Amino acid sequence: MNYYLQIEIRHPAVSAALTACPAPTPQNPAACRGRHSSCWSVGVSDLDCPGWGLCCFDGCANTCLGTPAAPPPPPPPPRTEAPLPGYGPPPEPRTPPPPPPRNPCDPNPCGPGSMCIPQAVTEIYLHIYISIAKIWCVT
Repeated sequence: MNYYLQIEIRHPAVSAALTACPAPTPQNPAACRGRHSSCWSVGVSDLDCPGWGLCCFDGCANTCLGTPAAPPPPPPPPRTEAPLPGYGPPPEPRTPPPPPPRNPCDPNPCGPGSMCIPQAVTEIYLHIYISIAKIWCVT
C-alpha cells in the first residue's frame, strides 16, 4: 500500500511597498543586547512572518518588516556579589574538645576512704593499638 500526501503552500499576496528591505541601521552592542531574530530568510517572504511578510535585518536581528520591534528586555537585577565556595571569609575556629583527664583517679571513682591506683594498659583491638587507663581500687 502506498500513501502519498500532497501539501500545497500558497504565498499570500505581498504588498508592493513591502518587497524590499530598508538599509539596516548600525547599532551598538548595548542596543542589541537581548534582541533575537524572529525570522530567518532575510530579503524574502518568510513563513515565520505574519502573512508571509518580508524578513529583514534591522541592524541587530532578523525581524519581520511591518511588525513592531519587540521592546528590549528589562535590565537584569543588580548583581549581589556572593563569595565563591572556598573564597569567602574564613570559617569560625572550632573549639577543640577538652583534653581527657590525665589522672583517672582524680576525682576518686572508688569512693571515700578508698585508694585508687591507675594502671596504663595498651590493648590490641582489630590490629589497632589502644592505650587505655584502668584503675584498681584498694579499700
